[in-house]
Amino acid sequence: MNNGTGVPVTAAPRSGASNAIRPLRRDDIPDVVALYKEVFPDTERSGTSDLESYFDVAFFGSPLHDEETGSLVYVGSGGDIVGFLGVQPRRLSIRGRTLRAAVCTKFMVARRAGINSAAMSMLRNVFARPLDLVLADLANDPARRLWEGLGGRTVLLGSLSWKRALRPARHLVSRISKRRLLKPLAFAATPLADIADSIGARYARRRIPHSAAGHTSEDLDPETVVTSLPTVCRERPLRPDYDVTSLQWLLEVMSRAGHTTRVRKQVVRNAQHEVVGWFLYSLEESGESTVLQMAASKRSAEAVLESLLADAWSQGAVVLSGRFDAGFVGPLSSQGCALSQGPWMLVHSKQPDVLDAILSGEAFLSRLEGEW
Repeated sequence: MNNGTGVPVTAAPRSGASNAIRPLRRDDIPDVVALYKEVFPDTERSGTSDLESYFDVAFFGSPLHDEETGSLVYVGSGGDIVGFLGVQPRRLSIRGRTLRAAVCTKFMVARRAGINSAAMSMLRNVFARPLDLVLADLANDPARRLWEGLGGRTVLLGSLSWKRALRPARHLVSRISKRRLLKPLAFAATPLADIADSIGARYARRRIPHSAAGHTSEDLDPETVVTSLPTVCRERPLRPDYDVTSLQWLLEVMSRAGHTTRVRKQVVRNAQHEVVGWFLYSLEESGESTVLQMAASKRSAEAVLESLLADAWSQGAVVLSGRFDAGFVGPLSSQGCALSQGPWMLVHSKQPDVLDAILSGEAFLSRLEGEW
């Protein structure tokens, strides 16, 4: 295979005498899906055809795809694929300078392959590429140790999550239902929880989320995000650099990843009908909703968060959570949102200004920019 990019890749046939790394090919997808089901048997319930479609779109469908942002497979001595590191391209900007970035996701190695050696080899390969930034945001402790051992950094602020219960009684029942022995009790208590939340809403009006005065929200389209982001996020030195096609691809990958039932997308406008921000969040059948992106200037952060909470309440959400963003620290506090540690956000960059912007919390990197 002609790599043509200067990326250090060891060519490997489907059969051979030793382990090796090579770029992912489309005809590898069935084998990668089989590995995925082997490594994650308890978490993956999607059908094989759905997974193959996801892998094709996620790792070959981006308009930004090239060999420098291509995914890798680790081929065992018997010629079978025993490791995979998914790599998705992203385009960012920092103070007007375009950045080539990549997100590492679906990082997996079969136990029979020697996990540490295979994982280290693939990640080192990606770190050696001519990229301005490599990112992961759903990492566990072993991945963090591996990443830092190869020169990566942990973004502590980006590893925090916030949560706000919109229907406290239902939220409590939902938490109880996750305990197997208490699930029948939770099922029986659900109607009572609905009644309790209704009474609470009636007699504690000030605790019900309301949209900010003078602000309205309406359906959000990709074109609005692309045209408004430079203005809304002008105070952020580092931010996504979308075009309509790349954003549509990202939203499609998110949908195919199977993590969300429905995504609610709303743009927030002020009394002058100017765009002051927007939000995207999942609406799950369980009522547990996750914010995928929330954008606003410092001046409008409170109004956008209030609009988000009000919209989620109106859509029946029980609890809303999202990644902590330092630009919303005041509004999150005033709205009674609780903080906790989430999955680790990890980065690798050879550029000090890129690292400074991310580690300080000044960058705008939402969940949408992460792993899908």
